[in-house]
Amino acid sequence: MSGRKDETEVEDIGASYLSEDQMILVSQAAEAAARKVIFRHIPRRAILDLNIMVEAVREGLVTFNIDINIVLSPFYKGADLDGVIREAVNEAYEAIRKRVRELRKHDRCKVKRFHSKEKS
Repeated sequence: MSGRKDETEVEDIGASYLSEDQMILVSQAAEAAARKVIFRHIPRRAILDLNIMVEAVREGLVTFNIDINIVLSPFYKGADLDGVIREAVNEAYEAIRKRVRELRKHDRCKVKRFHSKEKS
């Protein structure tokens, strides 16, 4: 049994300012969130192959694409694979939103401190 979920969702979360390092951090957070959901629903021993790809593409805006492929043992009958993948993709996107908000908040604090030093 295998599953693949491709969904297209476009949402502006203010990620256009992200540096390459920040895009990597955000992508890693998304992958970890998806992996956590998958292993919460499916035992590791039932997964023959798992590939989670989070790609960040900058073309004006930063776009995050999430692709999850899971191949299960033919003997495993325990989970709704499409439902697990859907939940994993949703959690990955939520992790992206959360991490971008944290980075934006952190950057705003740096800017505010910088400007307050100039005024002194």
